[in-house]
Amino acid sequence: MQRNSRPGEPGATTDSSTPPAPDDALVARIASRIAAAGGWMPFDDFMAEALYAPGLGYYSGGRRIFGLGPEGGSDFVTAPELSPFFGRTLAVQVREALAASGTGRVYEFGAGSGALAEQLLEALDADDADDDGMLRVPVDYTIVELSGPLRERQQARLARFAPRVQWLDAWPAAIEGVVVGNEVLDAMPVKLLHRSAGRWSERGVVDLADPASAARAAGGSDDGKHRFAWNNTSADGLWRFADRHSIEATYFQNNRSATRTLDKDVEFKGQLYPVGVDAQAKSELTIAQLSYQYAFLRTDNYELAGSFGVHYLDIKLKLDAMVNANGQTSSRTLDTSASTSAPLPVIGLRGTVKHSELRHAFGEIGG
Repeated sequence: MQRNSRPGEPGATTDSSTPPAPDDALVARIASRIAAAGGWMPFDDFMAEALYAPGLGYYSGGRRIFGLGPEGGSDFVTAPELSPFFGRTLAVQVREALAASGTGRVYEFGAGSGALAEQLLEALDADDADDDGMLRVPVDYTIVELSGPLRERQQARLARFAPRVQWLDAWPAAIEGVVVGNEVLDAMPVKLLHRSAGRWSERGVVDLADPASAARAAGGSDDGKHRFAWNNTSADGLWRFADRHSIEATYFQNNRSATRTLDKDVEFKGQLYPVGVDAQAKSELTIAQLSYQYAFLRTDNYELAGSFGVHYLDIKLKLDAMVNANGQTSSRTLDTSASTSAPLPVIGLRGTVKHSELRHAFGEIGG
């Protein structure tokens, strides 16, 4: 995909105008959804709204975004828009897949302007036997398209192929045929995950003008305007039920293993592992914690909180070995394990520093 330069951007043909302001209606819609969800929206929901909100999203707002250049109002161009040879070449592979699967339908997800669908249908409908000796058999075509304006544009372009072409605005109940998708995966809403200090978080979006969002982000919008910012919600489950109070449930698991040939005798759990044994040591550490936290010091950029609660600790150690004597590995396996589990109280201090909307650092002390 080639992105076209817009007015006011580097590489544009003119700088006489600036990019249009964000659509206030779309901003208001997203802000309303964030507020209704308690101040936090998963990134996949935010992406779906930004791209496909009816009549407002990037793909569903009705603006012409596919084309050959910015002078036509388009943002980017894809291969089918540049030349029909792309679709004709792809049709060779599609025809082979249809024959191999014994099916007669093509499914295209996100058909854009309909250019690729038109090229594929024309090539697949050609009834002249070429060098492969195959007679072209008309196929049915299903387009899965979420955007109403794009669907209307596709229907106008593919009108001569009706009624063999049909449109769906949701995932098909069943798929029997060949699936085609050209530059569509990047337009599918996805979950966004973040890992830091051994913990997984789901990344989402907050509205700094919303009180619940501001509490999550440890800062708000000074002028009351809607401003969207990144915010992670931990898979550990941090729940703020007041401005300074929170409850956190944490689950952490860490597995490690290492293998080496012993250069001396090792005894573990009453089992002797002699020199020359190929031994594999494994450790499994599991921690589950439930704690209450109170932020007694808080600013826009940092937070200091005291916490107390209880955590459950489970440690497992295992040693496996294959006996290797005089260069020959026997089938005798030595296998010994040990484990311990205990519930433990925890009292600690937790500090968090926000470097930016995307970067946070935290540290904990306690016991």
